[in-house]
Amino acid sequence: MKKFLCLFSALMLLFASFAFGAPYYDTGSQIFTINAGPVIPTSITGLGNGNGTISGLEKQTVGGYGSICYQVFASPYFALGGELGYLFNFVVSDKVFTSVPIQFKVTAFPVQGNFELPISLGVGLNYISYNESSKLTVSTQLDIGARYYFSEEWGVGLHVGIQVIPEFYLKNEKPNSNYLATYLPITLSVAYRH
Repeated sequence: MKKFLCLFSALMLLFASFAFGAPYYDTGSQIFTINAGPVIPTSITGLGNGNGTISGLEKQTVGGYGSICYQVFASPYFALGGELGYLFNFVVSDKVFTSVPIQFKVTAFPVQGNFELPISLGVGLNYISYNESSKLTVSTQLDIGARYYFSEEWGVGLHVGIQVIPEFYLKNEKPNSNYLATYLPITLSVAYRH
């Protein structure tokens, strides 16, 4: 019951900030953001008939994530745009797993002004590479941030999210190589708005 009350209170606070808060942004306002920080591999789930994982890939260490993002406000509370990122993780076998997500991004700004709480969803293509093999796949990322603007244009923030990267083979060429990987990027951001 306590969890329900906490969730209900949080949703009501979010609704109140949308309904009664004065918006800072106008339609057509723009934000350019650079993000960088560590990324933690959280899970690799095999989806094939056998073990379903790429050999050694499940033994990843903490890696890094960086991205650039450009968005334009479609309304005072929602921005649309794109993000280009780069994720890498070292594997115990001295190899590197890399991921280059190119995503369409939608961000809601329920709290805005000098202090903001952006909530983003990104969906798009992802170029992944590991152990001399590579593949173009899809990915999605959900992140929540807290950003403080120390001037009218410049701000800094912290973002935490989850990135989901599937690798599916539709033919029988690699039936045991289908997997779903999830990563937790924790990034510092620098944002410029106008």
